[in-house]
Amino acid sequence: MNVPLLIARRYFLSKKKRNIISIISNISMIGVAVGTMALIIVLSVFNGLEDLVRSLYGKSDPDLVVTAVQGKSFELQAPLLARLTKTPGVALVTQVIEDNALLQHRDRQMVVKMKGVSDNYYAQSDIDSSIVDGSHRLRRNGTDYAL
Repeated sequence: MNVPLLIARRYFLSKKKRNIISIISNISMIGVAVGTMALIIVLSVFNGLEDLVRSLYGKSDPDLVVTAVQGKSFELQAPLLARLTKTPGVALVTQVIEDNALLQHRDRQMVVKMKGVSDNYYAQSDIDSSIVDGSHRLRRNGTDYAL
């Protein structure tokens, strides 16, 4: 028979004498049970939180990204853009440039991630469904806007 199972059965089925060993083992069992329950709850919350964040911010993530090997950006040549749009399986090519920027309003400052996007960005991204108030226009009457 399995030795740990035999020892565990001996302590669980022994006479109910309240000696120090049984008190310590009961306290440790309760501690392990509470710790395990807390770990399961925290992991479940993080799993749900990950799904929430992915559903909110994953709308602007493309299926495929072409980035520069060196530096922050690269100049897009017209022949490369034509080759990309003619590639089988590519439905849409959207040009995006992204960098950190300092946003200041009155006495408050915040570092934000700013994206400059081409006009067909909304065809690639479903970000307009995340907008709570206002419209998702990038340009109106010749004036550029930020979203």
